[in-house]
Amino acid sequence: MKELILIRHGKSSWDNDLNDHDRPLKKRAYNDAEVVAKALQNLGDYSNYIIMSSTAVRAKTTANLFQNLLQIKTPEVDLQEKLYNFDMFDVLHFLKYVSNSMNQLILVGHNPAFTETANFLGDKYFSYIPTSGAVKLKLDSENWSDLQRGTTEFYIFPKDYR
Repeated sequence: MKELILIRHGKSSWDNDLNDHDRPLKKRAYNDAEVVAKALQNLGDYSNYIIMSSTAVRAKTTANLFQNLLQIKTPEVDLQEKLYNFDMFDVLHFLKYVSNSMNQLILVGHNPAFTETANFLGDKYFSYIPTSGAVKLKLDSENWSDLQRGTTEFYIFPKDYR
């Protein structure tokens, strides 16, 4: 069985004239990450999870926040250019090549890809995953390359905890 947590990047700023990849987080994103991480900690220990992130500034900053707040043991976030995408099929393709030695994985990335992936792999429907939102899936698979649908174990959206 594989466990997957999808975290949408924190609220980003449109204040500067930057390209999409380089947009930073807004101040609110730091507070939202802390709220979601605390709620996650109340539901379990995530220190042994591997965290991978899109290379977009807003995603990798979010991933680093969660890495620290959840006290994940790996020294650095694994940045993956292939996670800078907005399509569910790209996320599913990415997951097929994750090492099977990783049973517990956190991905930090973008919508609509993450909402569609959560809806496809889990048993709960989301109209959208909000910024800094987290969805945990338990997948009925022993291998990432043979990914099977599973169940939505829980979801944490910042507005529910403010």
